[in-house]
Amino acid sequence: MCPSHPEEAYVLDACVVIDFCGRTDNLSRLMAYVGEDAIVTSAVVEELVRQRKKNFPRLQGFLDLVAEGTVAVVDPDLSDESAARIVAKWSSQFGRGEISSAALAVSQRNVFISRDFAPMRQLRLSESIMMETTADVLAHLVRRGLVTKQQSERIKREIHAASKRRRRG
Repeated sequence: MCPSHPEEAYVLDACVVIDFCGRTDNLSRLMAYVGEDAIVTSAVVEELVRQRKKNFPRLQGFLDLVAEGTVAVVDPDLSDESAARIVAKWSSQFGRGEISSAALAVSQRNVFISRDFAPMRQLRLSESIMMETTADVLAHLVRRGLVTKQQSERIKREIHAASKRRRRG
């Protein structure tokens, strides 16, 4: 299946993978959106492995796609000026996965998909970065007829309910 931006790859932050594959059972829908153009950084893989062991065993399905090479693992080239600037400027404020993903997306002109609104808002204001959220992915899936509006709303509710339970627990 082709992604919504055929010329770009998608750099996935751990939170969006957790939304689609940990909090809900929607790995196939995430992969329908990103196609074979999914990329994660090694910092994101490390975070997903930790989260699988602690909280989200369903992440194993995504980690299997990483292991078989369907999802590429690529780290930002810090000799690239854009990547180095993002790492230097934002590392003290955001996690390793977010920063490495943003740096990779900017330097390779890929789309960064995340749910973490604070980093996204700040990065959009100061960097040339193409970004999408979990909600954007769901909206694209609806437009492409891969999920219904009702399914999209149900998935959003499941993600919200699961993240609320996680914060209380």
